[in-house]
Amino acid sequence: MRSKLSMRAPDRILKLGFQYHKEKNGVIVKHASKLQEGDIVETQLNSGSFTSIVKVKKEMKKITLSYEQAVNRLQTIVDALDNGELELDQLSAHLKEAQDLLKYCKKRLQQTEKDVQIILQDGEE
Repeated sequence: MRSKLSMRAPDRILKLGFQYHKEKNGVIVKHASKLQEGDIVETQLNSGSFTSIVKVKKEMKKITLSYEQAVNRLQTIVDALDNGELELDQLSAHLKEAQDLLKYCKKRLQQTEKDVQIILQDGEE
């Protein structure tokens, strides 16, 4: 399908419900690997367009804590925030850590829920 789309004119691509992206200089982006962080890209849709800045997705730091340890660390950060114990320089780092801990805990809960469902289904058979 990709090769068929690449042969179509941009206006045909829009009519089919797809979109295309143009760099600031008007050149159509053919592959995301050609973009760099900070590039300005216009996304053209059938019903309009929007401009965005390319950001590099940062990898989430690998968390090696147990679920309970992650929740306790998250609670420590929340308490420090509530009590005003964090300096401005620490705030950003602690908020990022809290965000990573929340994602980790959510994934662990979702995986546990799936595991329990599988066990319950196996028990019914």
